[in-house]
Amino acid sequence: MRMGFFENYDDGRGARFFSKEEKDGLIESGETLLIDSISKGAGKFGPRYVVRVVTSEGEERALSFSVGAVESRDRLLDAMIDYLGDEGAEPPKIRLAKVGNCVLVQSAEEG
Repeated sequence: MRMGFFENYDDGRGARFFSKEEKDGLIESGETLLIDSISKGAGKFGPRYVVRVVTSEGEERALSFSVGAVESRDRLLDAMIDYLGDEGAEPPKIRLAKVGNCVLVQSAEEG
């Protein structure tokens, strides 16, 4: 099976994107991820968020989410972009969850 673009793409800062299968594994395991940075820009299939994270093993990786696909996730990521712009902001700890076909970003601090 041929891998998609983002599964092999390195964002130039050393972070390799999670594959769909790896993202599914993160959802299933509930692994805590530490957000390093979030950017918003144009992608091949429209506007996207790129979320750079550090895994529990200390590996820098990246997640990509379409802008406009999940309104609540967009609001959260936009607010995190603003929050992370403040000097001294503590990196948020998140986990991924799936509701229907939507991948959500949730606080890892809440049960």
